[in-house]
Amino acid sequence: MKYLPLESLVDLGILQEVNREFFHPLGLALEVEIGAREMALRVLDCRRDPAGIVFGEGVMERDKYERFQAFREIRNQGRRRALGFIQQPPANKFAAQTSTKKENKDASH
Repeated sequence: MKYLPLESLVDLGILQEVNREFFHPLGLALEVEIGAREMALRVLDCRRDPAGIVFGEGVMERDKYERFQAFREIRNQGRRRALGFIQQPPANKFAAQTSTKKENKDASH
């Protein structure tokens, strides 16, 4: 397994889209600070603001959005083929499926 450099998280548009789609509506923002000697990943907490967080005028970058969408489409196709889903279902759904299969198997014996 490899690690993705934080710079790539920004350059590929992943950070922008994870914030826009997931963190911002929750009142949170994932930030990457890239300094001369070190990098930091932080979560900005604005949960008390009922509107959550939105990008300011001119902050979102269209090329990052398009790059991320293309990347996501390729990844989604592969996951769907390999796993039959894109987003992993909640664990309790697996537990329910497992117990139903076990009950069906027990009933057939």
